[in-house]
Amino acid sequence: MTMRPRSSWPFLLLLCLALTGCGAAGVPTDGGAAGVPTGGGTTTPVPIELPSAAMTIEDVPRITGPVVSGSVSAISPAPQKTHDRTTPTGVPIAQFTDADFPAGSSQAACLIANDVQLNLAAASEADYYLCLVQYAFATAGTEQTAAYYDGAYHVFRLAWSGGQGADRIRVLLDRDSDVITDFELFVCRNTTQIFHTRQQRNGTALTGTTVFVNPDGSFNYDVAVNATVNDEHQYTSKQIATDINQNSNGAMWCESSITQTASDLTENGYCSNLSGSTTTTARSSAALTILDHNDPDTPATYDVHNLAIGDGAAIIWRPDATSQVLQGWTWNSSVLVPDRASSYLADVRTQTPPEAAAQFTIDFDSSQTWNCSGTSELTLEVEAGAAYDACGRYLDIFSLEHTSCENADGTSTP
Repeated sequence: MTMRPRSSWPFLLLLCLALTGCGAAGVPTDGGAAGVPTGGGTTTPVPIELPSAAMTIEDVPRITGPVVSGSVSAISPAPQKTHDRTTPTGVPIAQFTDADFPAGSSQAACLIANDVQLNLAAASEADYYLCLVQYAFATAGTEQTAAYYDGAYHVFRLAWSGGQGADRIRVLLDRDSDVITDFELFVCRNTTQIFHTRQQRNGTALTGTTVFVNPDGSFNYDVAVNATVNDEHQYTSKQIATDINQNSNGAMWCESSITQTASDLTENGYCSNLSGSTTTTARSSAALTILDHNDPDTPATYDVHNLAIGDGAAIIWRPDATSQVLQGWTWNSSVLVPDRASSYLADVRTQTPPEAAAQFTIDFDSSQTWNCSGTSELTLEVEAGAAYDACGRYLDIFSLEHTSCENADGTSTP
């Protein structure tokens, strides 16, 4: 999918305004004493003792978490790379620039890397809010938070020190035996809702939805997850579907679906851009190796920045002056050049990039809406520096520039 350079999107300002308030003075008070809820769907929690093996909010999987097993049936086996964590191979998903794609390098690899990065950026922001609440609950301690795993809605105030951020949240945690089967989170900044996520689990099946709405309407997205998990709450298969709507410096709307396994990834989607009265669309299907340079012995430090794109192939429909032009491209991750021998070539030859839809809007539906009301039952302390150390990596990916791919001119048409 071809998009304008991300430099035209004021991501740092957008995130500062939408997520942290850019240092706006004051944190709203709740008008009531902690532990004395007076409405907004809250109930007085009944203290309970958690079994030692009970799943807590800290165990709720993040969208960008690793897939530990499984393979995509539509993908033929591909040679596996050595996962060298000191000298990564492939294209780092969250760290590449135009300099990584010089003349002669694969244009397809650059375009698909942009697409994958954009999708993971939306998923990463959703993970930021989950991480923030996990951090706040862990800071408060089990004695303060054990009562809230009762399947009811509870309102909390986030009291920041050393910075400002989202200040009111509404949380539902429901557990069946030792497993959290329903987790829901609403996030407000000042008196405006900006975020909603819900994750439900039935046995090994996990489904989730996330919506982010910037108050000024400039950038909205939704993410849907369908996955399977094991007893350790790790993904064994995962599909992420993302819708994005950007309305600054023109309009852009994108839909994409990523299926991820432990070693492979497929991507299907499109992006449309409206400039003046002219709409241009790029559609793509891709299959590729994912190289994971994270240390499997320290899952708590897992970071999407350490993923890289390996060998792959793509079909990309790009418009010219009169018609849609189909281009099929393959690449070799070792030298980022076209490679007709790619083991993924047969896979993309059978794919048809999805048709583009008309421009759409993204907003909370009635079940995802909260008016930010209700007296908080507990104040959760958030020290800005510590919270950023714990969760900042999920926001960093959003500040990256979109690579233009204008230097990458290597192609290999099957």
